[in-house]
Amino acid sequence: MHDEVAGPTCRVIAVNDGSILCSGLFQALADNAMIEVVGIDHDNWRVVELVGRIDPDVIIILAGGGTPALIRQLRGTAGVSTAVLVVGDSGPLVAESVLAGACGTISPGANATDVSLAVMAAMAGTAVPPVSLVGHLAASPRWVGKELIRLSNREMEVMQRATEGLTNSSIARSLSLSEATVKTYWRRIFRKLDAHDRTMAVTIAIKLGILPQAGHRPPADHRPAAAEGSPRCTPALNSMSA
Repeated sequence: MHDEVAGPTCRVIAVNDGSILCSGLFQALADNAMIEVVGIDHDNWRVVELVGRIDPDVIIILAGGGTPALIRQLRGTAGVSTAVLVVGDSGPLVAESVLAGACGTISPGANATDVSLAVMAAMAGTAVPPVSLVGHLAASPRWVGKELIRLSNREMEVMQRATEGLTNSSIARSLSLSEATVKTYWRRIFRKLDAHDRTMAVTIAIKLGILPQAGHRPPADHRPAAAEGSPRCTPALNSMSA
């Protein structure tokens, strides 16, 4: 008897311009059993409709003249918390795409392993822009401490409800999500804001102007700050109980 094989865990929508680059990209995605391509279109703007209808984990877009505008529209779509990856060489256009809301890039020279790792990192919320873009990004006020502070609409909704004193379970009910999904959003928020718990994340977001000050009160799962000198990333996984 064979062990049952788990189905794909990452759902991807991609733009196909018919190039050899796209053919290689799709082959790399097909070779990974953990990734499923759930939508393909050659028209950038129809991708917006696909995302609203299918709600994928990751969108892959080839860098082009209209890419930053497309990403901004995706980020402005209600309820969209999908990660966006841009395929392109490091340069002003790719940097502008990152500033518009892409979480990372895929190099045109990437191999199948690189593509899979980039997609899975984007879904997990651990993708970061390449170091080669720092020079272009540093000119923007949104580039803070060499890390782009960019929260999705859904991450903002989760944080806003935390400022109202809601627990993770209450946030999940109010947004019609599972509690596990809410915790996934918190992990992404912690990474982006370099925070180790909900209270610290909300405080940082208010100081940066990401969240409004009015009506703020500590989240319901407030905990004392970690001891000085303790790890700054692993505590995040222990601070998301309801």
